This record gives sequence, structure tokens and C-alpha cells, in this order.
Amino acid sequence: MNFNYDTDKDIIQPILLTYYNDNYVNKRINIGGFEWEFSLMGMSIEEAIGEEFQSMQIDSVGDNIPFTVVFASLIPNKKNGMFGADWITQDEGLAEWNGKENHDSEYEEILGSGFLKVTPLKDLKESSLKKFFDELIDRVKSNIIENNIWIIEEYMEWVESNQPPQ
Repeated sequence: MNFNYDTDKDIIQPILLTYYNDNYVNKRINIGGFEWEFSLMGMSIEEAIGEEFQSMQIDSVGDNIPFTVVFASLIPNKKNGMFGADWITQDEGLAEWNGKENHDSEYEEILGSGFLKVTPLKDLKESSLKKFFDELIDRVKSNIIENNIWIIEEYMEWVESNQPPQ
């Protein structure tokens, strides 16, 4: 079955979310020495489909990293055909440090952002869905997280060097 992301979005979106939920949500991976967990913003699959959620979410987990979230679109951008992704901190201290150190501002939540070149789906076969998600996750890892993990590493060094002696 061939499809068009624009005209068939109502069919494709629940299939993508269901596959993502069944195969990735609550699973953990290691990227850059930190643990990450796939999630659906704390929603059930029914809620996510009802809200027309169109992104996968990867949360940083653990005590060795501030809480950050990566959102990666499951639907390509209409203008360039690529998949958008944003890495955002939910940690106030990291956002303040990132703004001051890297952006000449008081506050910056965005740690990484960009469009990812991923082969679009041609059909909705199980093997095609697996290949699509594997490629999307690989691009998120390499282009969004690994290219910007230095921000977390430098921030964690700064936090450690500014801790009061115990």
C-alpha cells in the first residue's frame, strides 16, 4: 500500500504511534554515557492518538543527568520532507547555564534542534516500520544528542566544581 503523509495522516498517525508504543515506550537505551527512556508524555496510547500526538519522546533518566526531553517528529515536514527534532531541558539550572554560556542570554531551554534526513515510509509493513524507527532513532542519537552532549558534560562539570565542600 502506498500512501501520502499529507492526505493519509489520519490513518498513518495511529499506526505509527501504536508501533512506537508497542516496541519502544518504557524501553531504555544508553546514549553518551547517559540513560534515556522512550515515552508518550505520560499518556496512554489512546490519549496520544486522541490528541493526535505526532512525535516520539525520549527522556533522560537517572541522577547523573538533568531532566531533558527529545521530541522527534514521526511525520515529515511538508516543505523539506525531513523529520524535525528538538532537545529541550526541563532543568532550570541547565537552562540558565546554557543561556549564559552558549547563547549570550539569561535562559535557553533548547540544547539541540534540527531536521533529520530519514527515509520516509513507503508502506506500513512491520519490517518497514522497524527500519523507519531504527533510522529515526539513529539520527536522533547522532545528530541531536551526541552532537550536543558536550553541553550536558560541561554543565555537570560546572555543577560539580561549584558544589560547596562537605
